[in-house]
Amino acid sequence: MAKKHLDAQYKENFRPDDAALDQQVDAALADVSMDALYGFDKPQVSPANTTGLRKGRVVSISKDDVFVDFGGKQRSVKEFRGKYLLIEWWGVWCIDCVRDTPYTVQAYERFRSRGFEVLGLNWDDKVEDAATFLEKSKAPWPQARKDSIKTVTEVTYRIQEFPSSILLDPDGKVVSLNQKSLQGPRLVETLERIMPK
Repeated sequence: MAKKHLDAQYKENFRPDDAALDQQVDAALADVSMDALYGFDKPQVSPANTTGLRKGRVVSISKDDVFVDFGGKQRSVKEFRGKYLLIEWWGVWCIDCVRDTPYTVQAYERFRSRGFEVLGLNWDDKVEDAATFLEKSKAPWPQARKDSIKTVTEVTYRIQEFPSSILLDPDGKVVSLNQKSLQGPRLVETLERIMPK
């Protein structure tokens, strides 16, 4: 019964032009727990900190720009310097996040050779749910674990909407905060306009 409700809600809110993307999302969701999908562990966050993120500002995600990836390895955002970087706050409980993933995969595949990378800042309590979804979605980019990004999410930038995305230039400065241009099919259009040929 719950799966039928989710399918109806999903199809009502998401009608992609490409049926293959719809099939990819359905396949990726097959093994994700219903608790995660329905957002029973959805975060309670404060109002957005509008002064925390500005175009042209260098972004830091933690002290020394360090995060822990899904494999438990400590990594640094500085690894991405010299590339355009899309930072995405997301979770499998977020229908819009799930809907956007195939578009992000398309953008990643299309622009990676031109210096584009993605860093997922995952807000799921169970890493396994997110890892299963990402594997089925063929989304290979690094993911930060929730416990390593809590301060930047809740205090530094007070992220209140999921998904939330930031596009950084090769120097780590904000290029775009426009959520409409960084999500769904518009992401490719935005990158085509911004990325060097």
